[in-house]
Amino acid sequence: MAQICQRLLGQAPVTMRVTREMLAALAVDPNIDGGDGIRTCYGSRDFAEGVRAFLDKRSSAWLRT
Repeated sequence: MAQICQRLLGQAPVTMRVTREMLAALAVDPNIDGGDGIRTCYGSRDFAEGVRAFLDKRSSAWLRT
């Protein structure tokens, strides 16, 4: 369990927040439109950092707020 938690902590914070929100919303209404969440993720500084890190072949440095 600790290993899974550590792995999740290493993921993009915005994506993790949006994922939690979307899972909670889907539990209430499985037919919701997830477009807002997707736009939030792809428009975030986290996403831009992830792309830069991938292209630079380095680990991501997520902005922790």
